[in-house]
Amino acid sequence: MDALVRQEVYRGIQITPAEIDQRWNEVKHRLGPNTTKKMVESKIRTELGRHKSEPALKTYVEKLREKYGTEFQAPVSEKILTDPNPNNSPELGSTDAPVTIVAFSDLECSYCARAHGTIEALVKRRPNDVRIVYRHFPLAHLHKHARYAAEVAASAHLQGKFWELVDVLFKNQKELTPKDVRRLVQEAGVDMAQLDAQLEAGKRTVEADIEAGKALGITSTPTFFINGHYIGSLPVGDGLDKLVDRALKTANH
Repeated sequence: MDALVRQEVYRGIQITPAEIDQRWNEVKHRLGPNTTKKMVESKIRTELGRHKSEPALKTYVEKLREKYGTEFQAPVSEKILTDPNPNNSPELGSTDAPVTIVAFSDLECSYCARAHGTIEALVKRRPNDVRIVYRHFPLAHLHKHARYAAEVAASAHLQGKFWELVDVLFKNQKELTPKDVRRLVQEAGVDMAQLDAQLEAGKRTVEADIEAGKALGITSTPTFFINGHYIGSLPVGDGLDKLVDRALKTANH
């Protein structure tokens, strides 16, 4: 059944040369000077395919539910996150919230920036229902400045400045060289001497998140887990609220 559903959904997904060119133009300035489009085209194609396929699957499942009145679910992934926050990562929302959404994210990823706004808005709407945990997964093969930005953000978290800083970094993704990052950090009111003293701790946090992500089979960002269950990227429209509602029902039984 799962294979048939996936085949039905995925067979209509196409990646056009124009989409590949657009994504290449978005990321090429972040890559090394010797990196060509041909060298990363397969990775770009995979990334675009994933971001198209997962919302398409969720939309298809919703149509089945509406048409047949069933509780058909998207195929359950084998990826299960048992500990949502082993490294005291940044959180938004109530610590007692029954639904925990873990986001593995990359500060240079444009999809992550969009998703960041979506989940922040969700927490504002439903602060007692949802807790967000942010975890780092910089994609070094696509975003050459993402790792350092993540390490600095993880260090800033130790000063309680993570969310303010991340908002700024996501809004300035074309200015994330180490020099730019340090300027943005200082403008965000972070104590630079303390930041530098804690940078090694930030590096360890990022490395631990990357290793955890790899162990879960994560290869692209953003990737999300709801109450431990892998959902990949965020659904479109009101799909996220529906997933939260479903998770609430499960948590309350």
